[in-house]
Amino acid sequence: MLVDQSQLGRHRHPSATATLLARLSDAEAQARIAYLEAAGSCEAHTKVAFVLVCHAERSTLQAARLDALLHRLDPHLRHGWPKRERRADDRRFGRSGGWPPATAIELAIAEVRRYRDACDHAEGVCNQEAAAVFERCLAEEEQFLAIVREMQV
Repeated sequence: MLVDQSQLGRHRHPSATATLLARLSDAEAQARIAYLEAAGSCEAHTKVAFVLVCHAERSTLQAARLDALLHRLDPHLRHGWPKRERRADDRRFGRSGGWPPATAIELAIAEVRRYRDACDHAEGVCNQEAAAVFERCLAEEEQFLAIVREMQV
């Protein structure tokens, strides 16, 4: 499947990706998420959270939809977590009712970080190039989180 990488969040300024996703239909956005999930790399996992952040800027996205997306990502982002910790998070974030967008974004970013840490422990530290990509993506996600928080004030 050939995908234009510039449309998956590789713009220098993250707002360009938000603008792009704001023009996408739900089906198109879901196709990008499916592509990222299928890629199966550390970079793809962080990009999934990045797409969630972009989605949260869309006023049409409901908390329940974010909730459903995070449920879909659970097997990838929460692999290897102790069951007790997963249950505590389920209670904390009220799975059945959906999350406010900022909370969902914070959770997505935290899960990406935990996934990265689990990979580091299980398989050794990623090479320097992969680590640099990962850190850049996390920085972009945090920029989006700040933007969304400002929008909610």
